[in-house]
Amino acid sequence: AGHDDVQFEKEFYNLVNLKHQNIVRLVGYCHETRREYLSCNGAMVFADAIKKALCFEFMENGSLKDCLFDEFNGHGWRMRYAMIKGICNGLKYLHEEVEPPIFHLDLKPANILLDQNMIPKIADFGLSRFFKEEKSHSTNSPIGTRGYLPPEFIHHRIISNKLDIFSLGVVVIKIIAGPEGYSRSAETTSDQFTKTVHDNWRDRLQSTASGDLLESYSEQVKICIKIALSCLEADRRKRPTIGDIVNILTETETLDKMSTCMVDDTNLIDVHPLQLHFSFRPNKCISCLFHVTNNMNDQHVLVRCVPKHEEATPRYYACRSRITGVVPPRSTHTFVVTMVEQEQPPAITDVLDMVVETILGEVKLPSLGDLYDTHFENARKENSCGFREVTLKAVCATTSKTTTSEVLIGGDGLRSMDVHPTEPWILAGYFRRLVIWNYKTQTKMMEHSLISVISPIAFVSTVKFIIKSTEQLFVVGDGDGYVHVHDSMTMKILKKFKAHGRRVRSFAVHPTRPFVLSASWDKLIKLWDYDKGWSCIRTFTGHSGPVTRVKFNPHDANTFATASSDRTVKIWSISSPIHVTSLNCEDEQACVDYYHTTATVTGSYSHGTARIWDLRTQTCIREIKGLQSPCQVGVIDCHPESDRPTLLITASEDNGVSLVDSTTYRSERTIHFGLGGVLCFAYIKGVRSVAIGHEHGIAILEIDRFFPKVLPPVR
Repeated sequence: AGHDDVQFEKEFYNLVNLKHQNIVRLVGYCHETRREYLSCNGAMVFADAIKKALCFEFMENGSLKDCLFDEFNGHGWRMRYAMIKGICNGLKYLHEEVEPPIFHLDLKPANILLDQNMIPKIADFGLSRFFKEEKSHSTNSPIGTRGYLPPEFIHHRIISNKLDIFSLGVVVIKIIAGPEGYSRSAETTSDQFTKTVHDNWRDRLQSTASGDLLESYSEQVKICIKIALSCLEADRRKRPTIGDIVNILTETETLDKMSTCMVDDTNLIDVHPLQLHFSFRPNKCISCLFHVTNNMNDQHVLVRCVPKHEEATPRYYACRSRITGVVPPRSTHTFVVTMVEQEQPPAITDVLDMVVETILGEVKLPSLGDLYDTHFENARKENSCGFREVTLKAVCATTSKTTTSEVLIGGDGLRSMDVHPTEPWILAGYFRRLVIWNYKTQTKMMEHSLISVISPIAFVSTVKFIIKSTEQLFVVGDGDGYVHVHDSMTMKILKKFKAHGRRVRSFAVHPTRPFVLSASWDKLIKLWDYDKGWSCIRTFTGHSGPVTRVKFNPHDANTFATASSDRTVKIWSISSPIHVTSLNCEDEQACVDYYHTTATVTGSYSHGTARIWDLRTQTCIREIKGLQSPCQVGVIDCHPESDRPTLLITASEDNGVSLVDSTTYRSERTIHFGLGGVLCFAYIKGVRSVAIGHEHGIAILEIDRFFPKVLPPVR
C-alpha cells in the first residue's frame, strides 16, 4: 500500500501542472479513507481502507497500441504523420518547455491515448521524473518496458532524456510499419529497412496522390523512417534531441503545404489495395475486400463501387449488388466485392475491374435514397464535392483457399434466417420458398416452395431450427398466422396449424424443454409444447401493439423478453401470462436480445438507435445511434460459461456491419457487403463466424480473421 501511495502521489504531482494538447489532462482525483471491518490473518479487525483514483479526460479512441497497422492496412499517411508529430510535440513540451524537465521513462503505444479526433496524448506518468539538469543519472529502480529501453539502461542503469528518445524511435517505427516494424528493422540493415518500408508506402500513396504531392509525401515518409532509426542509435550521444526532431518534421510540412494547396479536398482519402484478388473456386461465389480510409477530421466520405465494364453485370456481378457506404471522419471501412458463381474464371480478367468513386460531404446515404447514383453522376459531371475515382484491377487465380468472408446469393427477398447449432446448415426463408444451405461447401442442399391455398398472404415471415433428441425439425411462421412444422432432413412438412390471428413475426426455442415461443402482430405471445402435439400451454398478453421479437434468456431459460411496436420491451416468466417488467422505450422496438445477465439490448424501428438497459434499475444506460432503421442488433456470446464480455453486432444506416466493443461501445471495424438492408444475425459457434442475413444474400464472416482483436483466442 505504501508503494501504491507513493506511485499515486507521484503521478498526481507530475500531471497537475501539465497543460499541453498532446499531454493527457488531469481533471480530478479521489483519495478517501474509510474505517471497515476486514479479514486479516484469519481474524476480523477494523482497518483503514483507502480508495484512490485519478480522473483523466475521456479518450474516445483508446490507446495507440490498438491502432497500429503495417504499411498496407489501416490509417493513411496523413493520419500517421499527425500522430508522430503530436507525440513529438508532447515530448518536446516535457523535455524543453517545463521547468524542471520531465523524463517520461515509459513511452510506448499503450501509454499514448487518442481522443475523438485521433489527436495523440502522452499518458501514464507514474514512472516519470523531474530533473533539474539534463545530464545523465543512474538508478536501481525498475522503470520502462522491455523492448522500449536503450542499451545504456539495460547494461548500466543510466537514465537521461535520451532514454525517451530511444523509446520514441520504437514508437515511430511501429506507427509507420506496424506492430512488427521494430523487430523487422532489427533483422536487416538500416538502408534496406528504409528502402523496403518507403517503397511499400510509395506504392500505397499512389492511390491518393500524384505529382508534387506524391513526391512530398514520399519524402516525408523517408525522413520519418530515418528520424526513427537515428533515435535507436546505441550511443545515446548520437541520438537527436526532441527539439531537433520537431524542427526536421516542421520542415517537411512546408513542402507538404506547397504541394497540397490545390488538392486539399482529395488527398485525405485512401483506397487500398488497388487490386482485387479473386481466389477462384468453380461454382462458388468469390469475395475479396478493399478498404477506404477517411483521414479528415470533419467530413464524411460517400463511396460507390461500380463495375468498370457494363458486360460485367449480370454475368459476373449480381444486378442487385450495390456496393455503397458512408465512411465517417478518421475511420476506415471495408467493402466486399462478390463475383457470382462461375464454372471457369473469365479469360480476360479486365472485365472484373471495378471503379471506386468517392465524394465529400455531410449528406448521408439514407437521405438520398434513389438519388444516390444521381448525386454521384452530378458530382462527376460538375467535378464537384471533391469527386474522385480509383480503378481496382482484378486478378483471378485458381485456388482452394477460403477468404475472410463468404457470400451465399440465393435470390432476392430473404425474409428470415437461422443457423443449425451442430450442422453446417443455414435455413433461409425467402418470400415463398425455403432453402437449406451448407455454408462450408456453399451449396444448396434442399429447397421447398411454400404454397398456400388458404391465403395469398401466406409468405415466409420467420424460420427457426428445433433440435430434438429423436428428430430434427424446423418451423416456419407465415404472414397469415400459420405455423408450418418441417423435417430438417427432408424438408417434408409434418404439421400445419393456425397459431395467431395475424403474421407470426418471431420464434424462440427453449434450450432444454420441448417449448417454442411464437410472437405475432396480433399482440400475443404463445408457448407451445411440441412433445404434446404442439398444444398451446400458455398465452401471454400485455402488449398493445404488434410483437416484433421474442428471445429466451440464455442465463435463465424460464424467463424471456419481447419487443413491440407499442414502444415497450417486456420481461416475462414462462409460468405466468403477465409480464414481470416493462421497459418504456421512446419509439417502436424492432428487436431485443440479452446483453449479459443483468442487461438487454434493444433496437428501434424508425430512429436507428440501439439501447442498453439495466434490468435491475429498468433504466437505459447507453445509446448507440446512427444505425439502420429498422435497427438490427445482435449479441455474440462467445464464452457464455465465463465472465468474458459479450460483443454487439450492429448494422449502420448505410447497411455497414460493425462489431461494437462492449466496454467503449466503439465500432471496432465496419464492413459493407453490398447486399442491401440487414435483416438478422446469427453466431456460428463452431467456426467462430457470424452469419449476416441481407435482403439479397447471406454473408458468412470469419470473426478471428476480420476482427482479430475483439475475440479471445480459441481455448
